[in-house]
Amino acid sequence: MTIEIWMGKNFDTSYEREAVERFLDDMEFRFGNEEKLHLVLMDYYIENRQIDLTVLKNDAIIPIELKECHEPFIASENGDWCTPSGYIVGSEDRNPFQQVYENRLKWLNLLKGNKHKFRCFETATDNRPF
Repeated sequence: MTIEIWMGKNFDTSYEREAVERFLDDMEFRFGNEEKLHLVLMDYYIENRQIDLTVLKNDAIIPIELKECHEPFIASENGDWCTPSGYIVGSEDRNPFQQVYENRLKWLNLLKGNKHKFRCFETATDNRPF
């Protein structure tokens, strides 16, 4: 199996647990027979920020934010994500896009701060963001 899972703690809500179960089933269906490794990190913290899911591949870091919403919603990069009934999707004055963006920055900061610990970064010839 080319999908390995690490869980920081068990998700607090049933919708998160159900979403993760569907997500892992989809990952197994799509990538289960590939030789490339896909690491899935679940419900963990970086720099005091809780992160729901992250997929690590050899060429990508993909943070994923889980939200419960049973209605369609209108979304924008910087504004609120709102349903027709007025429910705002997101938390702490940040929409899910902004949360994922901040989580990605946390990852880049973590890698940048620990770059000296990775031998592969010492010999990398391409221009990396960290």
